[in-house]
Parts: sequence; C-alpha cells; structure tokens
Amino acid sequence: SSDLMYAPLKNAPLNGANVNSMLTSVTRLEVDSFVKMTESPQDLIDYHLDEPAYQFTVKTDSGNTMTIDFADFEQKDSTVYLVYEESGQIAAMSPGSVSFLQTSASELMTDKIFSPDISEVSVLDVTVDDLHFSMNMNHEENKAFFQSDNTVSEIEISGNTDEIQKMFNQLYLTVSNLTYDSLDVDAEIDETVEPSVIFHYTLTDGTETELTLVPVDDTFYQAFLNGEYTGKIVRRRALSGSAGVLTYHEKMIDLLEMNSEKISTSETE
Repeated sequence: SSDLMYAPLKNAPLNGANVNSMLTSVTRLEVDSFVKMTESPQDLIDYHLDEPAYQFTVKTDSGNTMTIDFADFEQKDSTVYLVYEESGQIAAMSPGSVSFLQTSASELMTDKIFSPDISEVSVLDVTVDDLHFSMNMNHEENKAFFQSDNTVSEIEISGNTDEIQKMFNQLYLTVSNLTYDSLDVDAEIDETVEPSVIFHYTLTDGTETELTLVPVDDTFYQAFLNGEYTGKIVRRRALSGSAGVLTYHEKMIDLLEMNSEKISTSETE
C-alpha cells in the first residue's frame, strides 16, 4: 500500500500535536545561503532541482502565493537545495529545518478510525468473524448490559471500578481505539466481498455510525465508514493482538464466568 494522498481525505481526524509541530517548523524556516539566480535550465539540473522531490506552497491572507521546490535529501546530508519558483532564486538550507517535508500523510492524522467516548454511545454491536457481542449503555442509570452469545450480564459503567467494570470499559476501548496500519487511498474495492468485521455504534443522540472491515487477505482489511471507503488499511493484529478486541472479549468472558462461579458457590454455602 502507498502512504500518498493527492486530495483531501474524508473521515480523517488530525493529530493536533503533529500538525502543530509541522506548522511551528514552517514558521521557523531560514535560508542558510543564497546560491544564485536561475539563468538557464542547466542551473536547475546542477542542483537537482529540475525534477524536485518536494514542493511547498504557502498562501497568505493577502492572497500572495510562494512556491518552493526542494531537491531530494537525507537527514545526514549537510545541505538541501531549493528554488523559489516565483523569483528563480536558488538557495541552500540545512535538512534538519525542513525534515517536516518527509512527514507522511498518516502521521498528520490520528491513527484511529472512529473513536467516540463511551459516554457518547448508547449501543455498540460488534461482529468479528463468528463472534458477536453487544454493549448497551444506560448512562443516566450508570448501567450497561453486556450480551455475548445468549448470556446477558448487567454491569455498572463507572464509579466503583471493580474488575468486571474495568474490563467492560477496556473492552469498549479496544473497539473504539481500533487503529489503522497504513493508507491506500487508490485501492481497488471488490464489492462482492462481505465485511467480516462490523462495529455498529448508536450514539446517545440517536445517530448511527457503522465501521466495517472488508478482508483483502488473511492479514489486511479495508476500512469503511457507513459504507464509504476511508482509504485506511487495518492489520489483523489490531483485532487479535494483545490489546485487540478478540483478546479482551475472551478476558471479559473469563471474568464473568469466574464471577458467576463465585456467586453460585456462595449461594450453596
């Protein structure tokens, strides 16, 4: 998959810290030295600017535009060359000051696909392969119903934080914090393949959002929000790894079974 974007991506919440860091770098840009004015195409060839690796365009509130082309560079290089398109001036900078040019698109976005807080959700229905469970939250009464297979357990959502309550919240987080691995915005979509993973959220305001994962192979899934491809690719380990929903569902079931055994044991005593 490729981590390239050629147009704005929908459903792509930004990583505020990384964006701010990049903007700070932009405001601190300083040219180390001016090399020469471009007088012929050979000048651009000499400084590897005939086919620039990066292009950086800034528009000001007053409507002025400045476009700078950069030659390819590595962080260990002593200098990176650039040319101002508007003036033809060729200049040099230190690679460290323009390292933000090598930031990937995915680094500027959060790595989560749809991540509402539990307080914003009234029902979460989860399907992963053959597994199905639901979490039904009544926030006013601080009660939740966890249903897996045909077993329903009533759990407090917050407050006392006993083990079951903690596990319930952690299980919710494994779903809402589902992360994607990479971007592949131009991937082909096979509409004949059914999603094998469905996270269906009903929010407390009544709106519904469905995150579905369509398998590409045994390792990767394409992520869709409300039926629209997000351009994001999810790895299987996000579901099955140590912090994955499958792992935490198993922990939840084990904990509930242990608790019911304790209750039945105390009832017979």
